[in-house]
Amino acid sequence: MSKKKKEKLKPCPFCGSENLTINHDYYPSWISCEGCGSLGPEDEDTQEAEKKWNTRIINP
Repeated sequence: MSKKKKEKLKPCPFCGSENLTINHDYYPSWISCEGCGSLGPEDEDTQEAEKKWNTRIINP
């Protein structure tokens, strides 16, 4: 069985806060910013939710 590496969360893309919470009840998991209240994408897997939070989409 392989262990997945935990990702370091990037600061909030909206306010720059590093005060982030990983939320997970039974399903799903998501990241929330304690600075501005923004919520990241949900995923069944906490590590995937972390990856999604760290993904930045750049508008041209």
